[in-house]
Amino acid sequence: SSLAQERGRLATLWVCLCLWAPQPQPQDAAAPLWPSMSAHPAHALLRSLLVAFTQLAGADDLCRTSVLSLGAIAASGQGAIASAASDLLLFLHKDGPMLPSNVWMPLVPLLENVLANRSAPAAELLNRLRQRGGLAPLHFQHQQGYPQQGAPQHQQIQQQQMQQQQMQPQMQPQVPA
Repeated sequence: SSLAQERGRLATLWVCLCLWAPQPQPQDAAAPLWPSMSAHPAHALLRSLLVAFTQLAGADDLCRTSVLSLGAIAASGQGAIASAASDLLLFLHKDGPMLPSNVWMPLVPLLENVLANRSAPAAELLNRLRQRGGLAPLHFQHQQGYPQQGAPQHQQIQQQQMQQQQMQPQMQPQVPA
């Protein structure tokens, strides 16, 4: 059977890859550095996969399933995977393939009722979708502990690691001379 007839398996692959939490840049000297403002490699892979989905028969259904499953992952909690899913949704809307409104609009109720109050990237995505539909943007106050900016998850992890490294010399015990 052809790839287009395997939509169920493609959707399963999509969900499995979305549940892969972004990891920080390896500190190995042999590994090439990621460009500072680029997408996390896992997110770039998922963008490429979504582009491939747009080329298949029944693309709108498969892409809608992909976007909605990613929204469900983002709504599932407050951990790294949920946060990365919100970041990925915004990234796909900004830098992914141009998808028709019937792919994105089913996500609006989830964004309005759950995600936009938790996540700055989800709030930005909701406002982008509202503007695309000719509606005024909404304003949200995010709870403490949620990102106030749309920085991708891997950049937040890198910033935390740099802060920890800067603090380590200050935290080492002083040995009396």
